[in-house]
Amino acid sequence: MERRKVRFPLHWHEQSLVIHDANKHLLIAGCAHTGIVNIVEQINQRSQYAITHIVSGFHMYNRKENKSEDPNMIAQVGQFLKNQQVVAYTGHCTGEVAYEQLSKTLGIQLNKLYTGQIIKV
Repeated sequence: MERRKVRFPLHWHEQSLVIHDANKHLLIAGCAHTGIVNIVEQINQRSQYAITHIVSGFHMYNRKENKSEDPNMIAQVGQFLKNQQVVAYTGHCTGEVAYEQLSKTLGIQLNKLYTGQIIKV
């Protein structure tokens, strides 16, 4: 899988939060500018648990250029999240094209995120 080479700290302007409750591990991230795969992998490497739920944008749409990420990269991210058995809530900077492609891979593991939404994990 192609990934950006990233070392911690990822971006000083972007932080992620992990909340643990029993056997659930929720990652809350912003737009995941460094890549949701990179963030999840770093957490998995630095901890003794695997992320089970994600609430984050996936930064797969560039609004200025009106362009989505490469479909191959989107497919790789989808396959990674499927293999991790993560339930994801995403919206905003993921983009509609990427969301539709991810939903074909992830099915019920992928959910749209809306303003004011209440998520029960």
